[in-house]
Amino acid sequence: MPLIFIPRRQIIEMLYQGRKTPKHNIMTRYIDAHCHLQNNTSQNVTDVISSAVAQNIVGFVCNATNPDDWDSVLNLGKMCASVYGCIGIHPWHIDNLTPNWHTRMIEILAQHPELMIGEIGLDNSRPNIDAQQKVFMAQMDIAHIMGRVVHIHCVHAIDKMLHIFRHRHGMMPPAIVMHSFSGPANVIDRLINEYNAYFSYSPMIHDSRRRGMRAALCATPNNRILAESDCENPLRVLDVVNTISEVKSTDVAQMADIIYSNTHQALKNGPTEPNTFIIGK
Repeated sequence: MPLIFIPRRQIIEMLYQGRKTPKHNIMTRYIDAHCHLQNNTSQNVTDVISSAVAQNIVGFVCNATNPDDWDSVLNLGKMCASVYGCIGIHPWHIDNLTPNWHTRMIEILAQHPELMIGEIGLDNSRPNIDAQQKVFMAQMDIAHIMGRVVHIHCVHAIDKMLHIFRHRHGMMPPAIVMHSFSGPANVIDRLINEYNAYFSYSPMIHDSRRRGMRAALCATPNNRILAESDCENPLRVLDVVNTISEVKSTDVAQMADIIYSNTHQALKNGPTEPNTFIIGK
């Protein structure tokens, strides 16, 4: 039976129908480990960030998906020191790349040592997996050479990804973040021990029918868990942290503090120390 593709954003919107922003401990801080602030078309981004900061969301790891939005992510980072920018080419956007895309990426990264690389990866539910692999491996080369953390999208392609990692013979980025990780659980220890991986869980974790994702979360050591909105609305990360704490049977404030600390550690494994979380520069 062929795979049916439903956009992740559409699934997240369905999961959030009727949900309210949860209450949180006023002393707890949050970092959205994977968002797309540049996609916000219904609200001023400054207002979005201010609303999130009012809920103690004090950091935003903003991932580009194609060269056309790299400048938008860069500008968000210039506007707000709490935005951690990532530039990359998502596997859905490998068509129609210019021949010099990698040169432009290297130039931007060289000019901005705080930038990470993302969102990159493999998606076997989409066509052109061979072309995806070429673009992915080129970006992994850049990440290794320039010492940048990578944020990885991997759908139905974990075996292919591990094959690529194994044949890189240690030429890896300082850390990898497996974005919206859905398993399998049996690769988690290997990814941590061999590739310094962190595992970010998205609003998809709310769906109790996603047993593989929840099994992966249960198998993830607490010190490797991150939380993300995976959209232009960072407020959704609050609910994700709540669900993670429920699945892990851990006090929500304690889990929020653990995840906040983990995200700092993931950022520290990059080329620079994290910025102070403030609005404006």
